[in-house]
Amino acid sequence: MFQSKITPPEFSYLAEKLLRGGIAPRQVKRTVAELQDHYMDLYEEAIVHGISEERAAQDALSSLGKEQDLIKEILSQKKLLSWASRYPWTTYGFGPIFLAIVIATAPIGILESLLILSEDMTIYLMPDWMQSSFIQHLTNATFFLASYIMPIIITGYMCFQVSIRRDPLVWPIIGATFMCIFAASYNININWPDLPGYHMYLFGDFNFRTFLMRTVINATLITVFMTFCFKKYRFFKELTDR
Repeated sequence: MFQSKITPPEFSYLAEKLLRGGIAPRQVKRTVAELQDHYMDLYEEAIVHGISEERAAQDALSSLGKEQDLIKEILSQKKLLSWASRYPWTTYGFGPIFLAIVIATAPIGILESLLILSEDMTIYLMPDWMQSSFIQHLTNATFFLASYIMPIIITGYMCFQVSIRRDPLVWPIIGATFMCIFAASYNININWPDLPGYHMYLFGDFNFRTFLMRTVINATLITVFMTFCFKKYRFFKELTDR
C-alpha cells in the first residue's frame, strides 16, 4: 500500500473564518479533520493511478472546492453555531455573574452547613475563642476574593473563551463591566451565633463613594489584565481576505 510522505493542508484560513462566523470550536476541528482525511484519500488515489506527487496534491486540493464556497456552505448551517455565538449574553453576561455569586456565597453556605450539622449532632463545632478571630479572617478573605481576585479570574475565563471562539471583543468588555459593578457592590459581614442551635446572619451597608472607588480599582485591574492577555497571546490577529 502506498505510504504518503506529505502532510495534508492545515486549512487554517478556513478554520479561522468558521470560528469568526460563530461555528463551535469542536465542530471546526471536526470539519478540518474530515477535509484533511478526504484530501489524503484523493491524493493517494491519484498517486496509485500514476500521477506525480505535485500534480496529485494540486488535483486533490482542487477537488475539495474553493475555500470560500466551503466556508459559505458551512456557515449557512445554523445548527453548527456555538451556544456562545447564539446567546453571547449567557457566556459573557449572566453566566459570569452567576458564577461570581456562587463563588462569593460558597464560604457562607459552608459555614451555615456546619451550624446545621452542629444542631443535628447536638455539638458546637467552633469553640468560643475561635469565633471572633476566625469569622473576622473569613469575612476579610471572602471580601478580598469577591472584590478583587474573582473579577480577574472570571475575566480571564471570558478572554480565554473569546480566544478560542473568536467572538467580538465587545462581549468580554460588557462582561468585565458587569463584573466590576458586582464586585464593587459586594459588602457582606458575617455574624456568628453565640449559642448552638442558632443561625448566623449577614449584614452589610452601601456607601456610594466606596462603591465608586472599588469600581475604578477593579476596572483598572481588569483593563490591565485584558490588555496583557490580548497583546501577549495575540488573540485577535487580523485576517487578510483572499
